[in-house]
Amino acid sequence: MKTFDFSQDLKKLLKPIDEIPSCSPFLMEVKHILQKDPLDVSSVNLALDTKISYESKLLKIVNGHFFDFSRSVSSLSQALSYLGVYQFYQLALFCEILEVFGGADSKTDFDREGFWEHSFACGLVSFEIARHMGFLNLGEAFFGGVFHDIGKLFWDQFLYKDFKKILTRVCKKDELMLTVEKELLNVTHAELGGWFLQKWQAYPVWNRATLYHHNPEPHMEQDPLVAIVHVADIISRALLLGNPGDDKIPKMSEKAFKSCGLSFSSLEIILKKVDQKFSQMDSFVQVSLM
Repeated sequence: MKTFDFSQDLKKLLKPIDEIPSCSPFLMEVKHILQKDPLDVSSVNLALDTKISYESKLLKIVNGHFFDFSRSVSSLSQALSYLGVYQFYQLALFCEILEVFGGADSKTDFDREGFWEHSFACGLVSFEIARHMGFLNLGEAFFGGVFHDIGKLFWDQFLYKDFKKILTRVCKKDELMLTVEKELLNVTHAELGGWFLQKWQAYPVWNRATLYHHNPEPHMEQDPLVAIVHVADIISRALLLGNPGDDKIPKMSEKAFKSCGLSFSSLEIILKKVDQKFSQMDSFVQVSLM
């Protein structure tokens, strides 16, 4: 797996943090099974014998409006059967990340509910753009959008003294958070999020989408999801869905927009679908604040 070489400023910022949680052995085992060819689903079922603390969260999401299964799902093995192994892993990773960053309580004045609403909106827009482009793994696109700003929660959870300074400056000067981060610490939420996802050995495609969503052009040819998430983030901001932590809308890369194969007519269709589906995110938002 390719790893990313992060800046000395980032490493210096992280050094005083005593303990940053790592991905659980359960999730690592599921990911290891996914990498086998042929895929052994029975091994995943055996791994499910491990008690995981977020089982109730995962089941609440699976039984929510977004998936809209015809019958209630009452166990992890049922969820695996309904979702399939790849989608199950993606959802389990999300729920496990919530064990680190979940909850409504902020150590600063950061609006966590608004943050998650923005993140899920970005996930929905990413999903619809990816579907328009003919992507096969739409779940990968959805969670790529959901995870793109996870570095902001890292600020709030582990570096809240620095984050308070960032939020104060953002509010006072009405600037983009990215700009203030660079000015004050030369470290951005995109870098923090990319670093965290790499530490958790998440799919590299998510690392790249998170790390480069504010600077897509040098990276989108290698990985189209970088362009998708860049465009989805800006569209979500323009639609005023949720609260990304500032009131600014970054300039969209024309090259990224074109690489997504979008026209104004296709964008209009995507926006209608997002508007229809955003209310289905209620179970995701509720679980994120538990």
